[in-house]
Amino acid sequence: MEESTPGGDAPEHTHYDDPHHTDSSPADPVEAATNSPDEVWWDEHAPLVTPPNRPADDADTVVDTAAASGPADPDPVAATDTDPGAATGPDPVAAPQPVQPIRCWPELSAEPEKGNDPPAAPYPDLSDDSPDETSVSFAGLVPVAAGFEPAPPPPRTRWWLPAIVAGMVGAAGAIGGAWALGAFDDVPPPAPVVERAASVIRPSITVSEEPVSEVAVAVATKVTPSIVSVEVGDGQFGPTFSPFASGSGVVIGDGLIVTNHHVIADAESALVVLQDGAIYPAAVLGSDTETDLAVLEVEVPDLVPIDFGSTTDLTIGETAIAIGNPLGLTGGASLTVGVVSAFGRQVDTDIDFSLYGMLQTDAPITEGSSGGALVDSTGSLIGITTAIGVSSAGAEGIGFAVPVELVRRITTEIIEIGEVRHAYLGVELRNELGEREDGALVPEGAVISAFAGGSSVAREAGMRRGDVIVSMNGQVITTSEALISDLRLLHAGDTVTIEADRDGAIVEFVFELARRPEIP
Repeated sequence: MEESTPGGDAPEHTHYDDPHHTDSSPADPVEAATNSPDEVWWDEHAPLVTPPNRPADDADTVVDTAAASGPADPDPVAATDTDPGAATGPDPVAAPQPVQPIRCWPELSAEPEKGNDPPAAPYPDLSDDSPDETSVSFAGLVPVAAGFEPAPPPPRTRWWLPAIVAGMVGAAGAIGGAWALGAFDDVPPPAPVVERAASVIRPSITVSEEPVSEVAVAVATKVTPSIVSVEVGDGQFGPTFSPFASGSGVVIGDGLIVTNHHVIADAESALVVLQDGAIYPAAVLGSDTETDLAVLEVEVPDLVPIDFGSTTDLTIGETAIAIGNPLGLTGGASLTVGVVSAFGRQVDTDIDFSLYGMLQTDAPITEGSSGGALVDSTGSLIGITTAIGVSSAGAEGIGFAVPVELVRRITTEIIEIGEVRHAYLGVELRNELGEREDGALVPEGAVISAFAGGSSVAREAGMRRGDVIVSMNGQVITTSEALISDLRLLHAGDTVTIEADRDGAIVEFVFELARRPEIP
């Protein structure tokens, strides 16, 4: 994993490539300064806890996947007839309350997996059904049993919820996570809420010369036959099968369907529903918690696979169209239109799980859409929709998709060998900052701050603590996040060429990547 270090005296945030390393994170300086004694302090490595308030200058090292909670927001204060600032007259009017801040919930996963790079996160406690808080959901899973409401977060922080719909009404599970604290940010930026989702899109300006409606119609005609609904349950397939959740899936080959891992996690059985309503049992070929992807196999003739596109030539502002099955609704797939908003996003959770290199879109991603398709204006796949942002004020117009290049790599490995063998350097990383002539701090590489316990191929290849990785296989590396994103596209056993700055001299290392150790 990686690590991020803020500039100045801000707390340092560390990413670990070592799957066995754990630690706790300090309170956010702004949060510590503004919280009252009875407010909740958010631990980035554990479910909701309420330890004593911490001082603002507490700056112990944060060992995490670069996750950090967002800054605190001021408490809403309503004017009353006893408040000096209240309206006068017979009809006192309450002052408008500010928008509640967003909290983060961790990534959906069946069990805690403490050694992943980054490690997976367990499901949070959903017992609290209190209202009025921002949440984030995984937009792919739609539980069809009794509805669960996402647990409301403590005040004045940001939350992530899985975009799972229960009873076709609320999120089935709350997931915690925090926006990554910038490698050189003194204070974490505000973070929109995120949900796991499959079909997501919000109306937006298109850069196509054709009217958006014409593009959408053409894309719907081409892509819809490749979209399926995925339902999971505990019983066997048959007339009495009762699913407890559902998401979306995309046909990628003969009888092969890709969806999100969190859609099928913990399910004893799964089925797929085609656009004509036909229902078939599905077998799980394999899944990967690191990238939140899974592959299903069905014995269905004449399925229409989607065309694979590329994000290489995409630019911000180009049309992005999400297609999936929101809210567990019947009657076929749903389509929404937006644009490509950003590339290479890192989505961190507060329990040591991160998604790297994510594609960001303003296409609305709804609950129950996880595992759906994000396509370009030609109808070619550019990502699998996975997460969306929502708050108490409503949808925030931000969503995330696993980029198609990573989808191709992970699904190919699952199909060929039934598992994913992630590459592993065996190092702990932090970001290196350099100073420009104008005095600005700029990222200049990923620093090796420690080696993992046991074997480390990087150390065996001659790398040392303090080496600053500046390129890998010819690709410039400016941050530890970028290095991890590039590693996700490689396989264990691949040969890499890494260049590192050692005391001002560039040193080259060529070696084979190891396979990340399994968690006992």
